[in-house]
Order: sequence, then structure tokens, then C-alpha cells
Amino acid sequence: LPPPPPPPPPVGSPLQCASSPSGVYSGSFPPSPMTLSPAAMQLRFQSDEIIHRAGVLAIFGPSPPPDLTCDNGNPHVVTENFGVLSDGPGSYTAETNCRWTLAPPGATEISLAFVDVATAYETDLIHVEACSDQTCMDASPIAGSPFSGFLVPAAVSVEAPVVRVSFDPSTSSNFQGFELAFAAGPLAQCDSAAALSPQYRHSGIITTPRAASSFNYPPDLDCGWELYGPGQSAVLTFLSFHTEINYDEFFVTQCTPPANPPPP
Repeated sequence: LPPPPPPPPPVGSPLQCASSPSGVYSGSFPPSPMTLSPAAMQLRFQSDEIIHRAGVLAIFGPSPPPDLTCDNGNPHVVTENFGVLSDGPGSYTAETNCRWTLAPPGATEISLAFVDVATAYETDLIHVEACSDQTCMDASPIAGSPFSGFLVPAAVSVEAPVVRVSFDPSTSSNFQGFELAFAAGPLAQCDSAAALSPQYRHSGIITTPRAASSFNYPPDLDCGWELYGPGQSAVLTFLSFHTEINYDEFFVTQCTPPANPPPP
């Protein structure tokens, strides 16, 4: 079968977007980071009826996401609005000891998405807890925590102003550990491509939906995001990218934001 044609523009889009995408991507290699100026974009994902993969995970903001590597034994209070946590390069050891307290200023909700997970199952655990403040005296595990093994959990939005992430393995192994993206605010929802709703965000996480009882996106998916924010430009960074090459495609289109956007 020939690859599908580029999709038509969604009807009723409130952003002024180019008539054709600036980039169309598929396969298993993440595209390079993209700087969009002005800070407005339309993203769209289409899948066909067969062969579905893990999909797309990306993060956007006014700059590339900061890499917040484990400072072994030193708890880290994170006040950035978005970023990527990791236990560090190479395999972790029994001496690895990581803790981050995510506390973006003014946040009431924090979105989380694992990029990779590779730890000893039910032995070397990644704890993720919701807290009401930075002391985390009332820390409560989020659904599914603690995490371990090799299956990447679904992205979630945690309704809390602070999230604590800790990793204190009890074994040394040849496993690579984990990477976890975070951003202040809820996950950016993938709306029906026929009726996109603009989302005004400083930063955020986008991820393709999963089919029920599956780790892959569903068949015949056609959804997208319209995103715009403060500043002169936005950077879109792909963290994971797995689609059926030439058939299930991700489209990026440059847009112009409204003249009077709401406050972030």
C-alpha cells in the first residue's frame, strides 16, 4: 500500500497555521529537537488499521529540557517547570541513591512520563509520591508506584503541587535504570483532529494515547495538539519515537499565536 497523504488542516482552528506541515516523521528514530518561532505549533498523529507501536513522547518549552541527573546521595529540590530526570549514564549500582523533589512554582498539577525503565523487577524500585509541600511529610504513592522492571508505564497527571521521586536500589546490575520526564500542569491532551482546542502552556508533555490493555497506540487514530505559549520561540524535543514507518505519521506545522493570548 502507498503511504497516506498529509492530512488536511483541522476545521475551525483558532491558531493561524501554515497550510502544509513543515515536517512529517515516522519510524523508530526521534527527530532532532525543533525550534519553532513564534512559539505556536500544531502537531498531529495518524495511524492506520494495522501494525501499531509504542508511539511518540515529546516535551516542549521555551528551551531544551534540562537534564537533571542523580546527584548521588544529595536530595535535589527541583524548581524548573519541566525537565528529564535520570539515574545517570551506564548501569546503576547498589550505591546509587537518587531523590528529587519536584516543586515547580505555582503548580497544582504535575505531569510525568517515563522515557525508559530498566531495573531489577520488584527489587530495585522507583518510588513516585504526591506531596502537599516540599517537606513531603504526607507523601502518598501515586497509582502504580513503586515502579520496576522493563515495561514503560503510561504517562500520568498528578494532582499535587509537589512530587517526590526516589531510587535507592539494593543490587548492582547491568540494567540502565530510568529516565522520567516531568512538566508543571496536566498532560497536553491529544484532541480529535477534527476539532482541535488550543492549549496555552509554558511547557508540557505530549504523548500518543494507548489502546486499551496495550502499550501501543490504537488503530485508525487521528488526533493532535495546538500549543502556544509565552516568549519568542518554543523548543519541541522528542524523547521517544516508535511508529510504523511511512504509514503511521507525526506532523509538525508552524503556527501564529493569537494577538492577545491569555495568561499562562
